[in-house]
Amino acid sequence: MAGEELVAHLRRLGDEVAEFGLRARVCAERNGWPYLRVVNPEAETMAENVSCATGAYVWSWGDRIGPVGNPRRVALVIARVLAVREDAPG
Repeated sequence: MAGEELVAHLRRLGDEVAEFGLRARVCAERNGWPYLRVVNPEAETMAENVSCATGAYVWSWGDRIGPVGNPRRVALVIARVLAVREDAPG
């Protein structure tokens, strides 16, 4: 995928994660590769950098989240992972 196409996919995902109350912005690594920084504003340590590769959104550690053709489903997965759990021990 070309850089502009990657950024377009990341922006679409950013719009979707915002619907779940998360903050997102498109950033670029030093080499220029774009990624989406997603942060839970209720707990800013709950954050993730998501990129695109081979037609899919990808976690920072390289695992595939889901296809770029379904950003809503991917946003739901990200929102679940970055959620603050009320029932967590603490």
